[in-house]
Amino acid sequence: MEQFKVPYLYMVTRFTSQIPENMADILDQHGVRPASSLGGVAPDAIQFGSGNVALDEFLEGGLATGAVSEWGMPAGQSLREIALAVVGGATRREMMVLWVNGQDGLDVYPPAWSARGVDLRFIRFVTANKPLEVLKPVFLEPVFRLMVLDSPKHLGSEEWAFIARQARAMDIHVMVLHNFLLSGSRGNIWARLRINGKQRANGWRLEAMRGKAHKCLELTSDILFGLPSLDM
Repeated sequence: MEQFKVPYLYMVTRFTSQIPENMADILDQHGVRPASSLGGVAPDAIQFGSGNVALDEFLEGGLATGAVSEWGMPAGQSLREIALAVVGGATRREMMVLWVNGQDGLDVYPPAWSARGVDLRFIRFVTANKPLEVLKPVFLEPVFRLMVLDSPKHLGSEEWAFIARQARAMDIHVMVLHNFLLSGSRGNIWARLRINGKQRANGWRLEAMRGKAHKCLELTSDILFGLPSLDM
């Protein structure tokens, strides 16, 4: 396990080897609290909103717990900033978030994430091309309320079914980000919500392909964060 510390913030952890079975004990040593210990929020009342009025209205309040959403977000278009907005909303409510990176060569610059409203005390960053093979213990412990699977590889129907089942069982939300656009006519039956994102001259266009969301939304980086976009 390799880890580095942010000088004036908190620790962001990158796991590069297989997580052992005593996952919960290891996380506890680093200050990660189980979801049940995060007071003030009833599990069945949680919607993962971004705090951005336009985006949250598009999502009809936010992303629901107990569900999986899929996002078509081609690389090089800064579309992951939209996912960061949702992550920031969750961490501001002191919910633990896990971001699982399946992209090669992606580095995290914590101050930039912090500038976009992500509270680094409540997020962990993991590198795993095959998330279920490496991180299965994480899906069995109610530690993280929101999981982001960024460009996962080799997920078959059984893996998708497992992810959806565990999302319901642990009352969490799993965001799955793909580096390609999703089909409007077919696709993963386990995802309750499927959304495509496309870059525009001054921002992005979101289009709902399935699920409880308004059909389209035009967003600009200044509306989303009031900051220039990141190259993610």
